[in-house]
Amino acid sequence: MKKSDIKIKARPLTGGQIRELRKNGIMLNNIDPMKLDEIVDTVVEMAMTEDEIGELDKQPYNQTLSIFSGIIGLTYGRGDDAKN
Repeated sequence: MKKSDIKIKARPLTGGQIRELRKNGIMLNNIDPMKLDEIVDTVVEMAMTEDEIGELDKQPYNQTLSIFSGIIGLTYGRGDDAKN
């Protein structure tokens, strides 16, 4: 499979998922750099299907970080994304 064939899209987390993260000590607005990999894994697993995670696991880690960044942007809104 070519890199261009991969169709993985980031989705925002729900309010319930954000509460669950907080209960587990994960604050996405104040990420501890020493726990970044653990937080990335947790957030990606919450927002994606098992099949998508399986495909993402075959890609370079920067793809996972890109998806994580997209999830955060969609969850909290960024610039043009937040248009209410």
